[in-house]
Amino acid sequence: MIFNYFSDDIMKSLTEQFEGFTISKSQLNNHLRNTMLITIKKPLFEPEIGNSPENMETGFEWFMKWKDSNLDFTKNCVFIDEAGFHINMRNN
Repeated sequence: MIFNYFSDDIMKSLTEQFEGFTISKSQLNNHLRNTMLITIKKPLFEPEIGNSPENMETGFEWFMKWKDSNLDFTKNCVFIDEAGFHINMRNN
């Protein structure tokens, strides 16, 4: 059985069921992760424009342009991981 709950839903349900009960989102997530071995992720939906026919066509044209070139991603390409880049950003 799959449950579709988010942290806010669980917190609301608990505070409604138990009078005077309070818990922070971080406390709830720590309990679920460390005691119950459950993680809760909020889904991230791709914008509709990302899969629009125009963008798909642009991507296909780019692929066809580079497909027959001497581009060998194992020898002469550098891949930048956006997640790794953002992890090292700091707010000042």
